[in-house]
Amino acid sequence: LACRRIDVVSKRLSLRGGGLADIGLEKLGDESNIVPAVVEKLGRNLHRQNDHPLHIIKSWIESYFTSNFRDASGTSLFKAFDELNPIVTVQQCFDDLLTPIDHVSRSRNDTYYIDNKRLLRTHMTAHQTTLLREGHPAFLYSGDVFRRDSVDSCHYFCFHQMDGVRVFDWKDLGVQNHEEAVPKILDDLKNTLGGMVKAIFGDVHMRWVESTFPFTEPSLEVVCKVFFFGN
Repeated sequence: LACRRIDVVSKRLSLRGGGLADIGLEKLGDESNIVPAVVEKLGRNLHRQNDHPLHIIKSWIESYFTSNFRDASGTSLFKAFDELNPIVTVQQCFDDLLTPIDHVSRSRNDTYYIDNKRLLRTHMTAHQTTLLREGHPAFLYSGDVFRRDSVDSCHYFCFHQMDGVRVFDWKDLGVQNHEEAVPKILDDLKNTLGGMVKAIFGDVHMRWVESTFPFTEPSLEVVCKVFFFGN
């Protein structure tokens, strides 16, 4: 079965001008739970295909950030990445993001593993600490992610995400500690994401909901109501 998986993905990638070595997937052994249907999605990169709806939305979001956030010299604060390898390590996807060792997302029922140390990213946030360590102070990054979801009208085993990160200096904020910085960061976050939603959907109703994520504190989600043809 492992050989058949590799044969399928090798043919698919060669047709797209790439190969298994390009993404670091030379073989799948007995430790892997990746099935052929998932392998076939690797290398499609719909978010990078001109005129594809995913590429259009990605471009709108990138344009909003690169146009509206610039330094004193006029250079965009945000750098965009959209070619990050979907194969990441357990440390990148879970450990670095403080995911509890017994969290359900780590299980083989939820995640596609290549072996005991590597997997297909379950969220784009898996690249966050790597990009921060490389010294990027503000960046956007998009790509396809993979989860062992049952397919229905709202779920699929492969979908797309975009993340954004910005590092603030306490001096620039005029604060001296974390407690003073939090409310200013939250205001900036709401203004930034609220502006992005309006740039894409127009003047829609939005509300902020408190949430919980191990890698952000405090955590918020924005919920917006969008009408199409009155519905």
